[in-house]
Amino acid sequence: MNQPVPDATAFAALLRSAQRVLVVGDGKPDGDSVGASSALYQWLKDEGKTTRLFCATSIPSHFRFLDAVHEFTADPAVFDEPWDVVVTLDASDIVHCGIAELFPRIPKTEGRGQASPLLVVIDHHATNKRFGDLHLLDTNACSTCEVVYRFLVAEGARVHSGIATSLLTGICTDTGNFSNSATNAAGVEIAGALCSAGARLNDLLHHLLQNKTVPSLKLWGIGLARLQEKPTYDLVVTGFLAEDMR
Repeated sequence: MNQPVPDATAFAALLRSAQRVLVVGDGKPDGDSVGASSALYQWLKDEGKTTRLFCATSIPSHFRFLDAVHEFTADPAVFDEPWDVVVTLDASDIVHCGIAELFPRIPKTEGRGQASPLLVVIDHHATNKRFGDLHLLDTNACSTCEVVYRFLVAEGARVHSGIATSLLTGICTDTGNFSNSATNAAGVEIAGALCSAGARLNDLLHHLLQNKTVPSLKLWGIGLARLQEKPTYDLVVTGFLAEDMR
């Protein structure tokens, strides 16, 4: 947990000099992507930066409890504005985050001795293609939110309730609420620190776990009724028909 994020020092210096930063979540938004990008966006606003929050597709409604979720835009016109830095979060490549054709539209200006904007990639996936100019990539992290948290702590950032709730959302969803193989000691420790910082755990539980509708519970019942055990393969399987979904 106390290990520095690779390239974090260079990224911090870049953000200190930048005035305009575009934050881009993954094109298929999940809890980690939405949480990490909205957390970084909130911190940038707190730092007085001019910033926007972009996702190529609409954000699922069950994330509406996050403070900055209403700031997301899918309007490609933001790529016609000048940006010093573009940061992608939780995306393995530029196509997956949905900006392969949009990024070249950003007006080029001279700054820091080279054409801007610079593309920064923050991720935790081993499949990341290192497509940007600078990478905060930690494949040992349980989530991209863990990478963002450690960066913010290293910068002495004030992790307030809004940021903490966003980061906790990503950690919980990517670890299956601390039940899958992505769970690590650092993630559990960070989750505790985020709760201490004011993360709204009750909101998270209500919107992401306690949000099942009666029809969806009935569908679960159908699936459970059809369970079949396959001892040879150490598996239990079930299935749904098209009429079940209707």
